[in-house]
Amino acid sequence: MIRRKNFGNHLSRGVVLLILFQMAISFGSVYLSDFTLSKLDATHVTTYSTLPPHALVFTAVIILSLFAIGLYRNQLRGTMDQIILQILVGMGLASIVLSVLYYFFPPLDITRGVMALADLLAFIGISVTHIIFISALDQTFFKRRILFYGAGESAQSLLERMQRKADRRLFHIVGCIPVPNEPIKVIGEPLLETTPADLEDLCHTQHVDEIVVIPDERRLKLPLDAFLNLRLDGIQTSDALSFYERYMGKLKTDLMSPSSIIFSEGFDQNRYNEVPKRIIDLGLSLAMLIVAWPLLILAAIAIWVEEGLGAPVFYRQTRIGLYGQPFKIIKLRSMRVDAEADGKAKWAGTKDSRVTRVGSFLRKYRIDELPQLINVIREDMSLVGPRPERPEFVEDLRKLINYYDLRHRVRPGITGWAQLSYPYGANERDAMEKLQFDLYYVKNANLVLDIYILIGTVEVILLGKGGR
Repeated sequence: MIRRKNFGNHLSRGVVLLILFQMAISFGSVYLSDFTLSKLDATHVTTYSTLPPHALVFTAVIILSLFAIGLYRNQLRGTMDQIILQILVGMGLASIVLSVLYYFFPPLDITRGVMALADLLAFIGISVTHIIFISALDQTFFKRRILFYGAGESAQSLLERMQRKADRRLFHIVGCIPVPNEPIKVIGEPLLETTPADLEDLCHTQHVDEIVVIPDERRLKLPLDAFLNLRLDGIQTSDALSFYERYMGKLKTDLMSPSSIIFSEGFDQNRYNEVPKRIIDLGLSLAMLIVAWPLLILAAIAIWVEEGLGAPVFYRQTRIGLYGQPFKIIKLRSMRVDAEADGKAKWAGTKDSRVTRVGSFLRKYRIDELPQLINVIREDMSLVGPRPERPEFVEDLRKLINYYDLRHRVRPGITGWAQLSYPYGANERDAMEKLQFDLYYVKNANLVLDIYILIGTVEVILLGKGGR
């Protein structure tokens, strides 16, 4: 069963409604374009009864393309100019996909004139509705009203990690209630003094939608009767970990405990998902290799032109996979042959001098990772999962970071939730941040999330995000 909370941070109910509305706009734009051309051009003959399948295909490609370039992902960040540019890129991608689709499947074609006008109408409609939606989200009236029960170090630490406007786009902090005998550490948020007896009245007066329980002392005696009555009144009660997970798309490791894992609804690797996941991995990997082999040949030629015919094209490196087992990963070589002449493993950094000119291009657009499709076919990896690390780094990271080995409970992937959400990791601090996204994936892994990540990876490749 797919839990709805898997998509709380990037597919909220508001975003789902927006997508449905924009699907209606895209669908209707085909009809309006066909009707308009029939009035302007006497030679254009329309048959409305045959339009539904054409409009469905057009709509599906438009929405998937907008997904692919990240329009609906994360906390809906971006200025008006950025949003319009993003939609323009998505529409351009959709036009290319539709043109290819119409070439191979002519019965789906809606003619160039209808397609061009439908593209224009869909672009205008989607841009206007998206900007209105983003503007509405910035209004406090449309946000969930959140009350913190706790105003100590734990509350301040969490709030500091959610300071940006984009982080709080879907909620508004009503205030923090100081817990008795606990030092007040929260800065910049309203402090609301109340007693357990008055907690219910405060929540109703402030129109609270959710209470986040976050005292510094976990064994603190809570006003359970008040929380129970509020829950029955429809006011949600959450702990800090689930609240952070829902809105940030990652797990805050310093809030985790063994009990939070044992009693969690997540972290259950459903064996029934393994077979369809494996089928998708094999099918897509084989298809991508068939399509990408000319690109691999061009990459090999480019490497030889830069470094000579004797230069190795591929390199194999030991990585840690499922259940901590080592395997050899295959990649196009993007660094000098003597990149680690001293035998010591090094993180790849920004503008790393060891990266060749050809390698820089290959890494930016992730072309160097195409040979890993062979690892997927061999079942060393999956298409989606945490990126596998080198054993030298794993040994250090598991000593520094709690719960690091949880990422090895799923098969490593070519792309993953962390790759969509965080830049390339170049040190232990980056590894810590990426682990929080990896744990979110491990906890919530399912086929729908995998498909979402695969579609979102298109944006990473097209825009060269995160490559070093």
